[in-house]
Amino acid sequence: MGDIMTDQEYTKIQKNVDFLPLSKAQMEKREVTGEVLIPEETDLQGEIYDEGTIRKSMVRFMRDYQTLGEMHKSDARQSFIIENWQVKKDTDINGRDIKAGTWMITTKIEDDGLWDDIKEGRITGYSIGGRAAGIPLV
Repeated sequence: MGDIMTDQEYTKIQKNVDFLPLSKAQMEKREVTGEVLIPEETDLQGEIYDEGTIRKSMVRFMRDYQTLGEMHKSDARQSFIIENWQVKKDTDINGRDIKAGTWMITTKIEDDGLWDDIKEGRITGYSIGGRAAGIPLV
């Protein structure tokens, strides 16, 4: 089970990154894509995660949850994940440079109010709340 974080390894993770710019096709389909965790960048708690830790977090999320919440509460309004992946090599998506190892999600939005909140900039991206191994650097 080395590819999934255990309960004993956990401390808090939080990261908030804006959605990628919406393409015309995404606007028509009501889909948003964005980074969940980016390797080697500092999160809101001052933590930095490597590609392996991000992979373990992604696998655990898909195994145990596979759902979205809104503002860190359960059950986002009529939305669901349609794509979930870890970027294999540095790339450009919708005009944004995406680093290898970044965890990405695309979500389909069915709720009119939630879609309006995204289009109007009231909801701007994914924010992860979770747990990861904490090892002090000496």
